[in-house]
Amino acid sequence: MSTQKTELDTRELLIHTALRLFARNGIEGVSLRQITQEAGQSNQSVVQYYFLNKEGLIEAVLGHVAQLLLPSQDEALHRLDVLFQRGVLTPRDVVATAVMPFVLTYAKSDEGRWSIKFLSRMTWQAHSQGFQMVENLLWPYFGRLESHLARTMPNQSREALQIKCLFAIIDLIHGLSSSRLLSASPVVGHLYQQDPRYVTEYLIDYITGGLSFEARWRQEERTAAQP
Repeated sequence: MSTQKTELDTRELLIHTALRLFARNGIEGVSLRQITQEAGQSNQSVVQYYFLNKEGLIEAVLGHVAQLLLPSQDEALHRLDVLFQRGVLTPRDVVATAVMPFVLTYAKSDEGRWSIKFLSRMTWQAHSQGFQMVENLLWPYFGRLESHLARTMPNQSREALQIKCLFAIIDLIHGLSSSRLLSASPVVGHLYQQDPRYVTEYLIDYITGGLSFEARWRQEERTAAQP
């Protein structure tokens, strides 16, 4: 086995181990020593060798998650382009198509669930910088979705859509990362156990409603601005 392949394997092992531990225990709840031990590495400086520090490792994990999401995100954007060309695009179509890369990633594998939970942890357990890193990761995708939302909701300002898209990002990753908790709910647990897809459909309704709703004060503000 070549030295280059060995180093690549070690780097990937550290990223996967960090992803799992960050998702399980939180960003601040995991030390570099724990990651090194869980990865079966005897050299305690191995993380520093590949990533310099914990921040560098976190960036590498984010990059790994981005690559995991990318194929299904491209597919979702293509589907929205086709729906728009056919003239049948609605706000719910945009949301339902947009969330599927995250839903499928979460549902397909343990690594997918770790990825969504890691993103959720990053938005509130890694100081304000954590959310900025997640925003930088996901905004290129959601920024392209914004143009489709603008076509289906022409009365919404760009500022309103951008702010609402940021809220939608938070709602999406937090909603998915905690969805399994609903199975223990005395109120809706039976629905989740019957078919977990119910959760996704209601999540889509929830996000669509938030994006589509225009507050009365905004309507009054627009009316007052008219000559």
